[in-house]
Amino acid sequence: MKVAITGATGFIGAEIVNGLAELDRNGRSITLSALVRHELGGLGGARLVRGDLSDAHSLALLVRGADVLIHAATYVGADSAQQTHVNVHGTSRLVSAARAEGVARIVYLSTAGVYGGTFARGEAEVELAASPRSALSRSRRDAEELVLAHGGAVVRPNMVTGRGDRWFLAPLLGVLGNLDAWIENGSARVSVISTSALGSAMASLAVRTTESGVFNAASPEPVTIRDLVTPVYALLERPLPSRSIGFAEARDRLAPYGITETALAVIAQDNWFDSSKLWRSVSGRASERPPLLSKDAEWYAKQISKSDAPNM
Repeated sequence: MKVAITGATGFIGAEIVNGLAELDRNGRSITLSALVRHELGGLGGARLVRGDLSDAHSLALLVRGADVLIHAATYVGADSAQQTHVNVHGTSRLVSAARAEGVARIVYLSTAGVYGGTFARGEAEVELAASPRSALSRSRRDAEELVLAHGGAVVRPNMVTGRGDRWFLAPLLGVLGNLDAWIENGSARVSVISTSALGSAMASLAVRTTESGVFNAASPEPVTIRDLVTPVYALLERPLPSRSIGFAEARDRLAPYGITETALAVIAQDNWFDSSKLWRSVSGRASERPPLLSKDAEWYAKQISKSDAPNM
């Protein structure tokens, strides 16, 4: 099978490449083409295509002859013009190139941020409506619609752990260090998935199935904030916070750092959904991988210092 991929060197994209390599070692015989801005090593025997999502010619070269396209390239910065340029117009060019080259299957890495809030009852995809609140999430939703109109699959992870994380557990550890207290006793249940499990699931969804539509992505069971944080504190030989504060106090204390009530709710209140559709579809062992791998816990421990300030 010939697979084309964007975002192959990114936080999650690199693990998708690892997932494809694992499938190849197990007999799937995968040939990979990757869109890259610069020539680089670390992608094994992949065919590298120089370019980006603004270059229609390089996109045509990328998808030429491919059986499936994995789209994992996203701009997540604050520039709304870039969000539209990369996430919407870039995806439009990519889908057009895939259509012109006869690539029937596209799998897009999106985000649960398109739901526009938290979820507390383990809802499945059919029970959750996309209602993005930010310009970034709206651009991701617009990209989704382009892929879904092509008959593709959209994967929406909630919280992701792994080396290089700047959005979830790393800032959460900073928040707890600043507060020196749990928020609501660290009991909030959250849908989390490791980059390793997500990359493997994305790879399998691309090459082992033909299912389309939206897929929530998380470990099969939610995990509490306390259970996520404890292994990292243990590696640091640091005592866990001995007290707990309520949501309102945490909100007021963190407001000077620019942490909004919406952002705080993600880590201080139940925020989990049903991801069984994904695991039924890929039927692999990735679902057995814990939401925080031991090697990733070691990485987080190295990032922490007593002077860390929260940054969410």
